[in-house]
Amino acid sequence: MGGGNAQKSAAAREKNQKQAGRSKEERDISKAKLEKYRNATKCLVCLQTFMVGAKPSLLYTHVVAKHAAIIKTPEKCFPCLLGFDPNAPEPVAAAPVVVKKKKKKKVKEENLSDLLSAGLQGVGKKKK
Repeated sequence: MGGGNAQKSAAAREKNQKQAGRSKEERDISKAKLEKYRNATKCLVCLQTFMVGAKPSLLYTHVVAKHAAIIKTPEKCFPCLLGFDPNAPEPVAAAPVVVKKKKKKKVKEENLSDLLSAGLQGVGKKKK
């Protein structure tokens, strides 16, 4: 029976591809996705970018710090701040549930002499 090296060659090729990392197309797609998320929110006045998860309070802080002249209308910088109230408290996430552990019962401590005397009483007896 003849054996071939085709299977070995295919396994080696696959191993080398995994070690080489992602292909150029995969890297380009990943880079485009990252840029999209990185530049998700952009100030219309100074063109500074903010990440996707930037909260309105952070965006409002930017308006106050960088564009003091338009504090009354922050939607000129970020349209998503239309109707934003800086004095309103931010919604708070639900507090984590604390699970109370049951206390272990304390084991009654006996004197050492009591233990020795109990052990000596049972030494001479054998079970049948």
